[in-house]
Amino acid sequence: MSRPLNERFGGLVERRRCQLTGFLVGLYDGVQSGIESDPETPWVTVCEEHGNCVCHRTQKLARSHMAVPEWCEECQEIMKQKGVLA
Repeated sequence: MSRPLNERFGGLVERRRCQLTGFLVGLYDGVQSGIESDPETPWVTVCEEHGNCVCHRTQKLARSHMAVPEWCEECQEIMKQKGVLA
């Protein structure tokens, strides 16, 4: 597994372990982290395990996407196998 994004880029605001997958999910400031994002969607939610991310307009919205990382294709498959997602 590669190093977490905060060790490579910085800009980490918060990191939590997703109870549905067991993987870490990070919330990053896209500008501080250097993660390429649109200026209108500067907050980035990242699956630390798979490296997938999604950008958001607000930090609150980004934080709300940390609990259920259905935006990460690999996590989505894991959650489907566990019967969490349809």
